[in-house]
Amino acid sequence: MINHPNCQEALALLQSKGDGQLNYSAEKIFMKSSWVCFDPLRAKGDWITDEIQWLLM
Repeated sequence: MINHPNCQEALALLQSKGDGQLNYSAEKIFMKSSWVCFDPLRAKGDWITDEIQWLLM
């Protein structure tokens, strides 16, 4: 499903958000009062990096 043509724009967006070394960071935290933040904002995040790298493989 991830190789479907409709996913290509989303995959390109994910790739553009990296730091060039396959590291990613959270840009926003939604519903902070009821959401567990796994990574700090605007700093390399291990959790989000792992999730995005999995999608891009």
